[in-house]
Amino acid sequence: MPGLLTSSCNVRTLLGLEHVSAIGVDLVRGAKTLSLIKEFGLPGKILFAGVVDGHNIWVNDSAASVTVIEEMQHALGKGKFLMYPFL
Repeated sequence: MPGLLTSSCNVRTLLGLEHVSAIGVDLVRGAKTLSLIKEFGLPGKILFAGVVDGHNIWVNDSAASVTVIEEMQHALGKGKFLMYPFL
């Protein structure tokens, strides 16, 4: 699946790509993605974070989405990421 960070190797590779200024990830289906972002941060990168499953937004667990957003703010700081529904 696109948008999943599955290992520290993936994160190091992305951080090493100087011509890449933004990264989009799926925080709904990517079980390890949030913990990897917390561990490594994303210095010098803009993060686009999917926090709602775009396949069916009507059954979204809003409380879980808010928790993920709060965790991202704590890990990266306010204004360091953008959110969108991940398809």
